[in-house]
Amino acid sequence: MSPQSILIIMPRQLGDILLTTPLARVLRQNFPNCHISWCSHPMGKQILEGNSDLNEILYNPVQPRRPARSEKNNFSAHMKFLWSCLCFIFAEFKFVQILRQRKFDTVIDVMNNPHTAAYAFFTGAKTKISFTTRWSRNWVFNFKIDRNLFANHYLAVGRLQLLTPLGIDISEALTADWSPLNLPISHADIMKINLWRSQNNLVSDKYFLISATHRRELRKWPVASYIELALKLIKETGFPVIWLWGPGEKDEIEKLHCNLQNLLQIETLPEDLSVMPPLFSLRETGALSTDCTLWIGNSNGLSHIAVASGASTVQIHGPTRPADWTPIKLSQHRGVQRNEGCISCGKNKCSLPRRECLDDLSVKTVYENINELLSIPST
Repeated sequence: MSPQSILIIMPRQLGDILLTTPLARVLRQNFPNCHISWCSHPMGKQILEGNSDLNEILYNPVQPRRPARSEKNNFSAHMKFLWSCLCFIFAEFKFVQILRQRKFDTVIDVMNNPHTAAYAFFTGAKTKISFTTRWSRNWVFNFKIDRNLFANHYLAVGRLQLLTPLGIDISEALTADWSPLNLPISHADIMKINLWRSQNNLVSDKYFLISATHRRELRKWPVASYIELALKLIKETGFPVIWLWGPGEKDEIEKLHCNLQNLLQIETLPEDLSVMPPLFSLRETGALSTDCTLWIGNSNGLSHIAVASGASTVQIHGPTRPADWTPIKLSQHRGVQRNEGCISCGKNKCSLPRRECLDDLSVKTVYENINELLSIPST
């Protein structure tokens, strides 16, 4: 096949969008003159804007949120929601019309839910590719990749198998040790981070980044464990710890920061070794990650930002599989997980009386992995 116009459909989440950027890169390498478009939720602008492998980004309409429970009896709120729904339906028709007008000859649906499958169908493309899922959506696609083939591969690499119907040989990519994520970081992002570091006396390659958040509570390592680990890293290296956070997470991370400062005071260590930064954009966080000693955190969106920036990472896993979400073939990355008990269930809700996968993952185990990666010298 020699496609002239390709649409990649991967609307969200931010981590998934970043993990899909290798598809665009490999497509560009194999079809340099092809028009490559991406269908994304507007949130994807933070990742995709400036991606040199893409000719165009199409942002799909955003579905309105239902009124909050506190507005249950608020007639005005419900009428506003109804109007928003009508506007959304109209915007969806317009968006589908745009997809149809582009006359894509190839569509690659990386998400394959009912919404994205409908987009793929209405493009009218002759070649529609996705992975196998429920029969109710399989019929949309004339090329389907067995989802089981993604297993035991870092997801960013495993998804490249969606390109095999186009005659692209990915056998080398599946075995190579590479980090193919694409996050364009601008000179302005770098300059802003450099200015902030100089104002806070932070030296390049001599600070730890910790990301203790996740949008799912089940996938967070305990707060107390992060504080204990941060204190140990500071005492052993003398390097400061920077707590990363995103929208809606400030209060949560500020508590960790204050608790660590209290412990530093007890240990008669400088309180400024715990750093609470301002809210950085994803690309600014990438620039900050580029020069850190080590990025440590849950397997979340910022872990993929760190990998894309070239940082060394230690990613903590409970219900998720390290092989899926961490490029562990690369020596600079570690996926840390218990080797016994209930792990890697892949669920979003724990069915056990207590969450042993992460609650029983010791600080000692995580620190040993960090030490093996960095060979930390004692101060």
